[in-house]
Amino acid sequence: RGPTTERTSLNPSASDEPPDAAAPSRSPWRSPRCLAVGCISFLNNVCYGGAAVLLPLLVAAPHRDLGDLTPEDASQLAGLMFGAIGVAQALVMTLGFARVNRRLGLLKTCVLGSLVLGSGVGLLPWATCMWAVLPLLGAVAVGNGLARPAYVSYLSSIADKRHVSSTLSLVDLTLNSAMMLGPQLTIVFDHRGARPAFAIAGACALAQAGLALALLSVERKRARERAAAAPLELVAADLAAR
Repeated sequence: RGPTTERTSLNPSASDEPPDAAAPSRSPWRSPRCLAVGCISFLNNVCYGGAAVLLPLLVAAPHRDLGDLTPEDASQLAGLMFGAIGVAQALVMTLGFARVNRRLGLLKTCVLGSLVLGSGVGLLPWATCMWAVLPLLGAVAVGNGLARPAYVSYLSSIADKRHVSSTLSLVDLTLNSAMMLGPQLTIVFDHRGARPAFAIAGACALAQAGLALALLSVERKRARERAAAAPLELVAADLAAR
């Protein structure tokens, strides 16, 4: 009972049953765990979106080995790079996420993806040539391809199925808020340079890893409490049967 319960809570994909109709309905806006996932979504999108708007500026930097690129050429090249990231990310979600999730569980997969994402984004301005940028962009694709489906699946499993619209509004709000904040990193780029701007974006991913670890600790505590309560439930059922 104990190990099974813990595995179910740490990998909620195995227990996303609809809530009991008699159970009280609870909006995700009133659930600390759902709000924590909302913060993870916000940080993830700030990191990924910030990298998307900073990459054209990085490519156009004069110290790069591509020569003097016009802003239009830099934007086109950065667009091709992020298009390739999107394709690679889709492959990770399709072919790799399920395997990693079966081995680690949703929250650990989110932690791993967040660390890889943050490392890839944070190290981008340290690449000495454009060829060195490619493996870092690969890390961004792998990290986002693991973290994003992990926290979305986790949210789907813990949110009340009777509040689907509220759950969607939580995800939508975090996404649009990140779309407003992420581009502001270009101001940091203009005034402080590439490294501080990308460091802030990477730090957001590291912060979301910390939140995922906190959620993992909460789920483990909940699993232990349910495991401890299970014998009492069996005794009560036995007494009721008599």
